Amino acid sequence: MTRGRNAFLVLALLGATASSARAWVLELKPTVTLDQAVVRLADVIVSDAPAAAGALVLRSGGKPGSSVTLGRAAILRRLVSERLAGDVICRGAEQCLVSFTGHRIALDELEQRLLAELGSWMPRDPDRGPACWLELRSELPGATVEGEWRLELIDPNRLDPGRNLIRCKIVGQGRTVRFTATIACHSYAEVARAAQNINQDDRLTPEMFVWEWRDLDEVASARVIGREALKGMTAQSPLKSGDELRHASIRPEPMVRQGETVELILDRGGVAVTLRGTVREDGVQGEMVYVRNELDGRLIRARVTGQGRLTWSRR
Repeated sequence: MTRGRNAFLVLALLGATASSARAWVLELKPTVTLDQAVVRLADVIVSDAPAAAGALVLRSGGKPGSSVTLGRAAILRRLVSERLAGDVICRGAEQCLVSFTGHRIALDELEQRLLAELGSWMPRDPDRGPACWLELRSELPGATVEGEWRLELIDPNRLDPGRNLIRCKIVGQGRTVRFTATIACHSYAEVARAAQNINQDDRLTPEMFVWEWRDLDEVASARVIGREALKGMTAQSPLKSGDELRHASIRPEPMVRQGETVELILDRGGVAVTLRGTVREDGVQGEMVYVRNELDGRLIRARVTGQGRLTWSRR
């Protein structure tokens, strides 16, 4: 009997040793940080697990910047349902906090892509003038994405000189980050100062002014921009040498002048009759002015439609 009992104990010990060799420990790490969207069991336990158990997906679709708590009890239920819980030993923490980091976009890379996207929306460079350039004037978002990403402009339009608000979005795998960037568009044009004293009503020509290239981001909206703006203009008020040329200082050259004999076209029911008239005040294109009909001496208001020409419609 003693020999048989000893043999039984030896067999029991051998069986226990074989069982311990197959056992594995489910001990959760308190915290885990992942740069992937999928969490597998092998990612959250301290020691190795059997291959099939370690590959078990516990959570998918993790968003960069987010976190999730995984409990040991829920993990055990998954292992049991997948028939992977044999010889498992539980110890340690009851849960694990998993944080998803993804790929954090470098701010200088994001700025470079933004300025490159805006390149085709810049104003044309002026002839013989400085080239246009862009400046970022706001902070960019600290965005994280998984995998490859791209930058898209939302409703892009031609950039205006000076401050522009640009709506953008960063598109990654399963995540979109929207933001608004402040961009200064530095484009250049000529502004003028009077090179001589100019009298009121003088016809203006570019030669009367000294022109200089200026960044339009630094130029007040009241300034006259470019030489073409003087075409057909006269001085609204006197200018001294060195004065800035402003919109308030100019006006369109009158097409008719006070006391001038003009062509007065009377429109009567679709029939046009041309008469002579005398203008009582200066008038520019499209303006209504007083004119005397020389045929009957009546004073009427007519519209300036051309050089020395006015139109009056009688209904």
